[in-house]
Amino acid sequence: MDSTKYFNENERLLYTEEFYDVKIYVGVEPNIKEFHAHSSIIYAHCPFFRNTLTNAKKENGFYIVEKKNIDESAFKTILK
Repeated sequence: MDSTKYFNENERLLYTEEFYDVKIYVGVEPNIKEFHAHSSIIYAHCPFFRNTLTNAKKENGFYIVEKKNIDESAFKTILK
């Protein structure tokens, strides 16, 4: 498998809003940024999210994750 295609497909899924099931809130008031993600993808690809989702609460069918101590730009890097 072409690794470039693999990464492009994962990045495309990162920005796809359809069927997301994770809401991640980064930062503190008044500067909170909401990110959307797909639990199966981030769980499979990152130990950080594996642990986070295992302990996340679920509301209305969404995993809710709050990361107040992470900068938005740093979090974007982690999510990619």
